[in-house]
Amino acid sequence: MGARKEGKRKAALTDRLIESAKPEDKLYRIWDTKIPGFFVKIRPTGVIGYGLGYYHNGKFKEYTIGKRGALTLKQARDNAKALAGDVAEGIDIQAKKVAGRREAEAARVRTLKIFIDEKYKPWVTVERKTGEDTIRRLKLHFSFLYNTPMTDITEWGITKWRSDRLKSNTSPKTINRDVATLKGVLAKAVAWGVLNENPLTNLKPLKVDNHSKQRFLTPDEEKALRAALDERDREIKQGRESGNAWREQRGYAKKHAFNRNEFADYIQPMLLLMLNTGLRPAEVFQIEWGDINFKGTTLTVRGEIAKSGKTRHIHLNREALGIMLQWNNQQPEGKKQKSRGKRLVFPSPVNGGAMVKIPKAVYRVFSSAKLKNFRPYDLRHTFASKLVMKGVDLNTVRELLGHRDISTTLIYAHLAPDHKAQAVELLNDG
Repeated sequence: MGARKEGKRKAALTDRLIESAKPEDKLYRIWDTKIPGFFVKIRPTGVIGYGLGYYHNGKFKEYTIGKRGALTLKQARDNAKALAGDVAEGIDIQAKKVAGRREAEAARVRTLKIFIDEKYKPWVTVERKTGEDTIRRLKLHFSFLYNTPMTDITEWGITKWRSDRLKSNTSPKTINRDVATLKGVLAKAVAWGVLNENPLTNLKPLKVDNHSKQRFLTPDEEKALRAALDERDREIKQGRESGNAWREQRGYAKKHAFNRNEFADYIQPMLLLMLNTGLRPAEVFQIEWGDINFKGTTLTVRGEIAKSGKTRHIHLNREALGIMLQWNNQQPEGKKQKSRGKRLVFPSPVNGGAMVKIPKAVYRVFSSAKLKNFRPYDLRHTFASKLVMKGVDLNTVRELLGHRDISTTLIYAHLAPDHKAQAVELLNDG
């Protein structure tokens, strides 16, 4: 609109004329009398540019050709002639330019790495609780595809990769989860207009036995785990006592001396809490002191940290309550739980924030207890298995575990004490 008002400034554009043009308080244009629509634009900053004004479907538009310096007047005029020819053929040259830029940007981010780094990572780490874990999994398993255009990722290639993982004894369930992570990235690329279609849409997941036997602690293994935790705790305290004796001899300040009831660090209370509540590792990392009701003896798993997204409440049995009371008493003065607060129960000893992975010390404890093929998540399976074997109904177990539906909890059904046999016995007529 402003460009049309300036139409009165017309001249046969020459280098001398343009060089003599002085900046004014407002941007202005000088329209060329040789090529209709061609103009030079002088900004208040002194920057000079070339452009072409034209009408498309009755609407005035302006196309920027380039800056003086990057283009000579002759080059700009030649470009204007070519563009004017396109306009005469009914082409919206500005819209074509914008579409070209979008296509160039789309082409640039079509390699898996650039798309993940510039588009997917900023989104998933904000929108998904497991976003950081998702990015780590992608880098761990699919970095060999990072420099590949996403259009070159094929179903055959991922099928071959999957077969190689199976040969290395990786479980089908783990492989399916990893492939689903990659498919999720490609699905977003389609949704955001970077890809036309997801190349893995038709790749079906491997068949998985959802009711396979779960790993959980036997009574003897649980005793061994508890003994290993006690021994580790004892060794740390003895080391502290020995270190304080050394410091005292040399006149150095002594570190905190543990009493018999204190925990040496967070490893023992964290694992025992998981064993008594069935908390997922990701949940135990993010529980806060405000989530624990000591009077009501409950632990609340907030929906924002729960996998299901739904809040659930877990009763703290005597051991779990005692553990949390003792651990709370050990917190530095002024940080004990007196009212609902946002301090983490088990903050990272490295940065004080939420931990993102199980500490190596946990695996050393499992090794000391001689637990084979045992993962931290199996403490959750142990919690559920013990409940079912004690006769707790599956729906109650489902609620305590935070499963969305009963089908997931059914993996523990075979542990229920002879419920199927008792049902069939009802058919006896005496």
